[in-house]
Amino acid sequence: MDRPIALFELSSLKPEARERLLVRSEADLAVFEERVKPIIEEVRRDGDAALARFGARF
Repeated sequence: MDRPIALFELSSLKPEARERLLVRSEADLAVFEERVKPIIEEVRRDGDAALARFGARF
């Protein structure tokens, strides 16, 4: 997570470059989805109490 965030202006990209970027974005999110899934489940289960715990933790 030490990489800088890259910004792209989608309207200036060629269609091939835009497609590569969008496909890459979907793949990259899979890693984060697995990491946040337990948090989302806990918030669904415990509601505001879970939000308060995570707010204090993060």
